[in-house]
Formats: sequence, C-alpha cells, structure tokens
Amino acid sequence: MLKAIWTVSLALAALSLAVMGFLVIARGFSESRRAKVAARRDALLASVIGWMAGETSDEHVTGELARDLDLSIDLLGELFEMVRGVEQGRLAGLAESAGVAGHLRAGLSRRSVAERLTAAETLAWFTSPETVAALDRALADPDPEVALAAASSLAQIGADRPVRQLLGPRFDRSDPSRRLEMVIARVARRRPGELAELALDAARTSRLRIAALDALAQAGAPEGIIAAETLAAQDPSVDIRVACARVLGLLGHPGVAPTLAALIGDAHWAVRAKAVESAGRLALTELAESIVALLSDENWWVRHRAAEAIERLREAGLATLKDLIERHQAVSVSKAPADRAARA
Repeated sequence: MLKAIWTVSLALAALSLAVMGFLVIARGFSESRRAKVAARRDALLASVIGWMAGETSDEHVTGELARDLDLSIDLLGELFEMVRGVEQGRLAGLAESAGVAGHLRAGLSRRSVAERLTAAETLAWFTSPETVAALDRALADPDPEVALAAASSLAQIGADRPVRQLLGPRFDRSDPSRRLEMVIARVARRRPGELAELALDAARTSRLRIAALDALAQAGAPEGIIAAETLAAQDPSVDIRVACARVLGLLGHPGVAPTLAALIGDAHWAVRAKAVESAGRLALTELAESIVALLSDENWWVRHRAAEAIERLREAGLATLKDLIERHQAVSVSKAPADRAARA
C-alpha cells in the first residue's frame, strides 16, 4: 500500500513538472511570436511613413500591406485617426490597392461578431461604391452594434440615407446606445427635418428625442429652434424641457426670448436653472427682471445660475440689481421683512 502511494506521488510530481515545463515552453513561444509581430508592425509602420514622405514606392508599400492584411488593418486604423485631408485620402487609396478594403468588406459576412464590428468601423475610411454597398447590407446585421457601426460609417462617409433606414429596428429602441446617438449627430446637417420630426414624436423615448435635439443644436440647424420652442410649450417631460432650454441657448437666436421667459417660470427647478443659464448666455437684457427674480428662488442651484446670468447681462443686470437694492432699503426703513433676492 505504501509503495502504491509513493508511486502515485512520484507520478503526480512528474506530471506537475511536465505541465510546468509545457507552460514555460508555451510562454516562450508566445513571447517570441509577440516579438515577431511587433517587429513586423514596426517595419510596416516605417514603410508607410516612408511612403507618405515620398521615400518609398507605391508598389513596395502595397506589397508590404498585402502580406499581412489583419496587421495592416490594425495599423491603418491608428494612422487614419492621425492624418487628415489629402493625406487621409492618399492613405485610403493605398490601402484599397493593397486589398485592405476588400478584406474588410469580406469581414462583414464572417461569423465572428468582433470581426464584423471591426470591419464595419474601419470601413468608414473608404468611400468606394463597393464599400457603401457592403455597409448598406450590414445595416441588416443580426447584431445591433454591428448594424449601428455600419450606420455610423455610412454617415461618416457622407452617404445620404434616411434616418429611419440608418437606424433600422434601433429606431424604436427604448434605451439608445452612445453609438446610436453618434449616428444621429452625424446625419444632423443632411437630414435636419427628419431629426426635428424625431424630436417631436412623443411615441419615441425621451433619450432618443433629446439626442435628436442636441444633434440639431450641434449642427446649428434652425429646425432645432422650431422643435425646441414647440416642445417647451407642451411636453410633459422635465428632461425634454431641460433639453429645450439648453438647445435654445446653444443655437443663440434672440427671437427665443419669449420661450425662455416661459421656461424661467417653469414649475421644475431643473428647467428654471437651465433656462436662466441660456438667457444669460444669450445676454437677453429684456429678461433681466425675470432673471433677478430668481435670486429668491427656493432652489439654491437656480439662484446660483441666476447670479451668473446677471453678471453676463452687464449694465442691464446691474441696473436691475440697483433697483432691487433701493427696494430693499425702503423695506428696511419700514421694518418689513425683505425677501431673499433683496437680501442677496
């Protein structure tokens, strides 16, 4: 019995040593492979940079890129982020000649979600009709993130597609992702009317409608003013009304003063705070009295924003404050209690 135990112990020890040796060898191979990949990547980067500087021929670099397309895709993805304008177009043409774009288009139909997602994201740098057609097909991808990546790439390329077509089933999602909001922002300049309709559609989620409003503001689209004024007057959602106040301040049209005046008197403090901030940003002197009145608001953040807005109003704000001080002095003489704004 004792001999059997010793035999089993020795066998287990030998197995442990064998496993340890295998792991050491495997790690050595892995480190060696990683070092070789890094060396190939450095050599490829040097070739591409030399080509961009006019020191290497097109044929040489396209051959280098074609030798390892996956490595080339990884490297080019970084380079595209760093170059702009004509150089970016030259780099895209080089990659197209080397077969990189074709490899990516083929990647849109692979089984791996990660490969399809990488392909959909990277194809944003290629504007050929073949790429646009492949991305159009990828809008129907079963994975929502791949489909949205394709939509984002189409928007970045400049392909003019209806918002509903770009978003597909995601158009009705209850919780839009950051990528979906990015797609909306990228189509704002080409499809402002559709985004305004989306913002006004009460059947959509507040987050999706707010994303549409913010995209219109970033694009400087006048449709955003019309949508924000309409929603500010009738939408029951506090978040929507806050977004309207923010958008009106960002778009900067002086004609929005009546709408902001109404929002300054909103029942919810978050709406009042954002409305008075926007009024100060636009220096709407005609709202000075309403802004100063918020110095006595029950919410401290509204009072803080009102004080900032008064500072931005300059002379008009100071004149209104002086009137308030005079009223405070009159109240002091009469021994009546002064309100919070007067004390401030």
